[in-house]
Amino acid sequence: MKLLSDAEEQMSCSSFSVGHRGKLLCYRGICQVASGKTEDGVRTLENALSLMSSNADQRILRVMAIQVLTIYHRFKNHFSIAPQFYNKALEECRAVGDTSLLIIPPMEKKELNFVDGEIQERKPDSLITQPLRLEIICVELRVTRINKARAGRLYFSASVQTVCTRYPSKLFGEEHADTARSYQSLGVTQYKMGVFPSAHHSEQNALDIRIKLFGDEHADTARSYESLGVTQDHKGDFTSALQSKQHALDVRRKLFGEEHADTARSYQSLGVTQYNLGDFASALHSEEHALDVPVVNCLEKNTQTARRVTQHDLGDFASVLQSKQHALDIRIKLFGEEHADTARSYESLRVTQHQQGDFTSALHSKQHAFDIRIKLFGEEHADTARSYQSLGVTQYNLGDFASALHSEEHALDVRRKVFGEEHADTARSYDSLGVTQYNQGDFASALQSKQHALDIRIKLFGKEHEDKARTYHSLVVTQYNLGDFASSLHSEEHALDVRRKLFGEEHADTARSYESLGAIQHDLGDFASALQSKQHALDVRLKLV
Repeated sequence: MKLLSDAEEQMSCSSFSVGHRGKLLCYRGICQVASGKTEDGVRTLENALSLMSSNADQRILRVMAIQVLTIYHRFKNHFSIAPQFYNKALEECRAVGDTSLLIIPPMEKKELNFVDGEIQERKPDSLITQPLRLEIICVELRVTRINKARAGRLYFSASVQTVCTRYPSKLFGEEHADTARSYQSLGVTQYKMGVFPSAHHSEQNALDIRIKLFGDEHADTARSYESLGVTQDHKGDFTSALQSKQHALDVRRKLFGEEHADTARSYQSLGVTQYNLGDFASALHSEEHALDVPVVNCLEKNTQTARRVTQHDLGDFASVLQSKQHALDIRIKLFGEEHADTARSYESLRVTQHQQGDFTSALHSKQHAFDIRIKLFGEEHADTARSYQSLGVTQYNLGDFASALHSEEHALDVRRKVFGEEHADTARSYDSLGVTQYNQGDFASALQSKQHALDIRIKLFGKEHEDKARTYHSLVVTQYNLGDFASSLHSEEHALDVRRKLFGEEHADTARSYESLGAIQHDLGDFASALQSKQHALDVRLKLV
């Protein structure tokens, strides 16, 4: 995106020709759209189109701008305007002599599985003949984030992603820094969409290329290790994540030393994975290393959160609250009240207040975070959904189940619009909604919600994933209370199998599954099996203690 960011600096320069000014406005408009300032970006692009000439390089920019405007009007349901822009884009492509520059889908509906065929029809080998065209692909990929229609977003992003993975290697060869950069950028977008297996594949490709080009001890290689580790974290593969993040840290310490922002960032990220593995002492050690780096103003706000969470699990409750309040104070001074990071601090403060049983204060902090996010992002945004979800948790713990249900339904509605059905956050909302429905005595609805969560998690993560085990276990309780002991037994056996594969025999969650299984076997009258399961649970817990 360097061409785009350079344009921002040039806009302040004195005099340009009308055509050149149009060109710079085009870059600015795309930057605005890609950064979420959609309406401003659209207005800027419309101005740019009126100024740009018909010479070859500006025609390519016109193609880019018109496609962005087509997407905007299409997903605003401006059905009379969008086709006009699509036809304009097609005309511009023909004028340039390369219709393969038209990478947005046609206006009529198509099935997702036709994407590859359509790209082949466009003769992709001739697609990129200059760096600016690669820029077009990267821009259009970013712009897919602004639309909210799930099918359209998936179709469009699928076609663009196919282009992105093929053509940098055709232009530069497979082992080239720009090809690695394209894989890395693609991985980031796939990660944001919640497509973690694809993100993992793209990031692994980027890492492999960078190791061949630069070796292990290079800043870009470290960046790839770090990014891969974050994705492995989200896939639940904490052991691999730990290894990747440790590699990133080792490289950065050799390159930059201890007192560098990237080294601190690696310590912080490593601490998150150590925390996920239950190694709280190491996590605290890593996070304190991050805080010791003298890049305080910008970095402290990030590392403080991780440190205080670890302090909590070590039982240092006074330090937890103090750390969180300190982080909030820093963010208010740096950014003011109405800022995403300030909202995040209020949210984190709520967690500790909630854990200490101070639900009234927790609700107050949560409401602050919620109000900020509504002002900043509006209703249909991932952070707003997170606030609804969190608000529901606090209302639930205050015993206000009706309000909790209302908040969780809001969270689910927003996540379905923003992410679609098959996303980890949507599954989380279904699961949470099921818990509240269960506590209201609506077991049938609870069962349906939890089954939705389970189905999504199986599709996303496969058979062996911690979230899947947790969902099976949650399903058990509901089936049990509906009197369906056979299904309850089946679900708990599934949960136990997954946990044994993930964690082994000697783990608290495995013990929990053995104990739950024993209770169900007891109620089914299978006392011998119940005794065996409960003995297993006891043995595991004695070893852990």
